[in-house]
Amino acid sequence: MSQRPVCVVGLGLIGGSVLRAAVAAGRPAWGATASPQTAAAAAADGFDVEPDVDAALVRAAADDALVVLAMPLPALPAVLARVAKLPPGVRLTDVVSVKQPVADAVRRLAPAARYVGGHPMAGSAESGWAAGTAGLFAGAAWVVAADDGLNLDVWADVAGLAWDAGARVVPAAAAEHDEAVARVSHLPHLLAAVLAAVGADGSNKSTDESTLALALAAGSFADGTRVAGTRPELVLAMCEGNRPALLAAVDDALGRLGAMRGALASTGGLAATVNAGYQARQRWQQARHPAELRIAVDAPDALARLREVGRRGDVLIGWPSSEPDESAEPDRRRWDTDDTFIGITGGAAIEPAVEALLEHVRKPGWITEDPHAHLLPHLVKACEAPDSPWQLLGAELGEDGFYTLDLDYTGRGKIDIVRAAVRLFASIAEPACYVRQVDPFTVDCITGVLDGDGPFATHGHLIRLRVRQP
Repeated sequence: MSQRPVCVVGLGLIGGSVLRAAVAAGRPAWGATASPQTAAAAAADGFDVEPDVDAALVRAAADDALVVLAMPLPALPAVLARVAKLPPGVRLTDVVSVKQPVADAVRRLAPAARYVGGHPMAGSAESGWAAGTAGLFAGAAWVVAADDGLNLDVWADVAGLAWDAGARVVPAAAAEHDEAVARVSHLPHLLAAVLAAVGADGSNKSTDESTLALALAAGSFADGTRVAGTRPELVLAMCEGNRPALLAAVDDALGRLGAMRGALASTGGLAATVNAGYQARQRWQQARHPAELRIAVDAPDALARLREVGRRGDVLIGWPSSEPDESAEPDRRRWDTDDTFIGITGGAAIEPAVEALLEHVRKPGWITEDPHAHLLPHLVKACEAPDSPWQLLGAELGEDGFYTLDLDYTGRGKIDIVRAAVRLFASIAEPACYVRQVDPFTVDCITGVLDGDGPFATHGHLIRLRVRQP
């Protein structure tokens, strides 16, 4: 796919980093800003900066560039009024931290633009052009709006820019994005502000200016208040622009704080709050390693399918290596970790399901691709669990399509090998999973997505577990 030119309007931390990343990726790119000082600094660093925003936008329309709006929400209407003067069909995105208010403003002020919202989930407590870097977005999630009616050609432009910047694309509906960031981005800024104020004001009530608490503050206070160092006007623009969703998140937090206070006052126990927080933190750590997918966006239901990718927490890392056809589907897998088990039933009861799975394995659409990337990390994690009886010795994809794992088993005996194997296979199981013990030291697994199991094409893996004999 060709590298479309990029025009960045607003050259602060995020906009400046977008311009740097686009140039580093080899794209034609230029910027504009209302600040003469920022424009001079960017030009001094060797970047192409137009003399004013109007000149940058006119150039973008002439070159069919992707325009990236990178300013706080309150500054957006004035720039959109300038975008509205361009010929219809300008390609437009943004990096504002709320999506529904921006989409509403574009519909109201620049309805002829082809707009697809974006939000890179990256930043720092610093701000301004000097704080930006080309690598700011490396490994970060970059939300790309996936509401019905959006232009898929521009959607591909925005996703391509995110990938060029080193980010991973998370498709999401605008309203769902705003609800999510209210909890994980905007609320943390408010809680950090409260924590910083409590630490600074509660040192010693007997004196007005005691700084004992601040003198004792260390890692937990520094971590909890890091984003309180962000410029207040940026925090206000971000949080006040997401008022409805943020109110719901604040109410949730206040309810939990109230319950914690009640427990502390009545019984002195904080276990419920602390344990819930610990478990939530563990879930976040797991969510930081999402399934990485490559899917095409040319299907009639592409946007609906993209929204499902985001709801599951999966990410897109690029386009399929080739266009899909009847004999080869793109890589559209999702790998789950599931520690629950269904139980035991008679063979006759599961025979139809097993036959259906085996029938799909014989179809041309069944694929076994890149298991080192999509299977091995999950298997390594499962083997390294504290209670795991497995030690992974090696892994190899054979010509027969089986991904063969060689392992040591430290369990109690042969009879438990297959049960332990089922638990291990659960770390990479798809909706359909068939496990068969070939001999006392070999267990095969077929797992995959069948027709009707979800929005993805039929796919899966053949896995063979070989236990080193004592």
